[in-house]
Amino acid sequence: RAAGPPPPPFVPAKPKYHSASVGIPAYRNLTTLPEDAFYRVHAAYLGMVSYNDYLFGELLHGVKAAGLYDRTAVFFSSDHGDFAGDYHLVEKWPGAA
Repeated sequence: RAAGPPPPPFVPAKPKYHSASVGIPAYRNLTTLPEDAFYRVHAAYLGMVSYNDYLFGELLHGVKAAGLYDRTAVFFSSDHGDFAGDYHLVEKWPGAA
């Protein structure tokens, strides 16, 4: 591994909501999950993002097929998502911490 900062969740000076004893992992009982659970959560999240991308492409294909592409405005919006297993966290925290 190249020199540089350690990968998450092992970064120094993490915010207190990362704490396994008093932070979100303890509050949401995430400390009992095996390491691979977070990889599975992350994989599921990325799968949902990929499917969303596919559906958006289908929408654009439909607009083109209907001959409306040059006179249609399509807006796509999203919120910030969630931790999806990153930093051993899930959901939309730390706002609720």
